[in-house]
Amino acid sequence: MKANIKFRPLERQTLELMHQVHQMNSSDAVATYSRLMSAAMLSAAILGLTQEQITQQVEIFAEQAIRAVSERKDIFGGRNA
Repeated sequence: MKANIKFRPLERQTLELMHQVHQMNSSDAVATYSRLMSAAMLSAAILGLTQEQITQQVEIFAEQAIRAVSERKDIFGGRNA
């Protein structure tokens, strides 16, 4: 399937979702990552994305996420990406 996926790590709704899941997981970063990754992979499967498509997206989105965390210390604190 061809899907136009928009990666928006600094949008308010994205940050609110991450914060909500983080609170649900007692501020455990690993549990938050696990929960969000599980939801992302289920969404990819529902869309019918192939492993190759997911891999391509991960390579692009991971780089953008790392840059966002390192550039926005006002949001993410002193965390190193």
